[in-house]
Amino acid sequence: MLWKTRKHFPVNALIITLILLCALALRLFFYVGMGPRDDIAYVASAHALQTHSFQLPPPNSSSIFSVRMMMYLPIFLSWKVFGISEFAACLYFLLCSVLLIAIGYFIATILYGSIEAIIVAVLLCLIPLDIVFSSQIMPDLPQSVLGGSAFLFLLLGMKHRNKLFFIISGIMLALAVMTKEFALIYYAILIFFLIHLVINRDLTPVQALSLYTLVIVSSIVVIFFFWLPYLIENIPWAPIKVILNNANAEKNANPDNWYYLKLMFNLYEHTAGTRYFGMFYYFCALALLCLCLTDCRRSGPLVYWLLFYLFFIQWIGPWLADRTTCERMERFLIPMSLPAGLIISRALGLAERINRISRIAVIVTLILLSYSMLITTVRFAYPSELVHLWDLKRAAHILPQLTDCPFYADRGSAHKLRFLTSYGLDIREYSPEQKQFDSFSKCWIAFDLSDESYLKKWIRERRIPDNWIEVFRMCGPKVSHFGAFDAKVYWAP
Repeated sequence: MLWKTRKHFPVNALIITLILLCALALRLFFYVGMGPRDDIAYVASAHALQTHSFQLPPPNSSSIFSVRMMMYLPIFLSWKVFGISEFAACLYFLLCSVLLIAIGYFIATILYGSIEAIIVAVLLCLIPLDIVFSSQIMPDLPQSVLGGSAFLFLLLGMKHRNKLFFIISGIMLALAVMTKEFALIYYAILIFFLIHLVINRDLTPVQALSLYTLVIVSSIVVIFFFWLPYLIENIPWAPIKVILNNANAEKNANPDNWYYLKLMFNLYEHTAGTRYFGMFYYFCALALLCLCLTDCRRSGPLVYWLLFYLFFIQWIGPWLADRTTCERMERFLIPMSLPAGLIISRALGLAERINRISRIAVIVTLILLSYSMLITTVRFAYPSELVHLWDLKRAAHILPQLTDCPFYADRGSAHKLRFLTSYGLDIREYSPEQKQFDSFSKCWIAFDLSDESYLKKWIRERRIPDNWIEVFRMCGPKVSHFGAFDAKVYWAP
């Protein structure tokens, strides 16, 4: 039925609607919520906006999170509508994950047809990495959505010969950069796309140059309005300096130059056994080879998009920054899901059109690929991500039942607990250097309520007063590195 009715718009509309509803259900079922590290920085900026205490980062700051306006502004707006809660903070990212599927569907519809559009929607609906990170407050999904939508509007502009779409494309690219500065890579990918069109005589060099200029100018206008507060405060170079300061201060490092390829093909041995892709990139590699041999003219831009992004994050970026051991994270691969899904869908779409036997083979292939991704989410990726901040969230449920006395925790945990309790309790912090606690009285105090492993050294050096009463204790689940948790809350009389 799917293949026979592919030309009828109402049927396709019904199918994509069902896929989007399925995607939303999966993301709610595998809801993870706020992560343990960067999330709280974006939440803190949103809270500062709400309490009118937000300040622009000075040039000597390395707080890159306060520069990424398209991360904390949507959270702030969500809180305005739904109130402060973890789910309200994650809602924007959840919607981005679903919207990415719709973007893939419409790009495939314009480039290829309804067959490829349905296939890419199914793939993006099920890919484990996107499901697990759909509810975490991280910039990679919004960056992927904004970068993908810029490509979509560019295609719409070329199809309808409408300059307004090119302007919107530039705006989307600017918003992507304001989500994560690494999104500047999309401007380079756009150059490859336009060169491809010129080589294939779909555009003249003059047309390509004017199109790119229109996109760049509209991006600059949006970025100027973002920059205006810094100009007013007479710190015009602050955002750039903050980004550079953060790069110099970044301590996370991964020396494995093949890290992303190992992740993509499930060859990376993680202590938690985390896997995120199933057979997705195995099929992508085969599809990539197929398209390079048979469909380079139409699929060339997607091939450039995928390979340039991969090569840049894996090798080119660290080489340019002279940091071969720079930070490498699995979530940095999220923006590759869209071009990879489009490449797989195009290869399967070409195969489906050969004959009835190949059509059956494509359906079987799609079922096997989908099953490999879904079972990966259930068995590998989801359980290890679920235990993020598990003890802090349990503590947040218990805290309102305590008296109105102050509650003390280490600095990182205090910030997270304030958010998890909707900023409604008196939660204070003690410094990492503090080892003596005799001055604390008439308060609750927590030790080790954080996932940061270096706290273990602190707790060995602390001296707990003899008259303190242990109120409750939470040991970590025997999953991943959280099994070492031993969180204790005391009453200091």
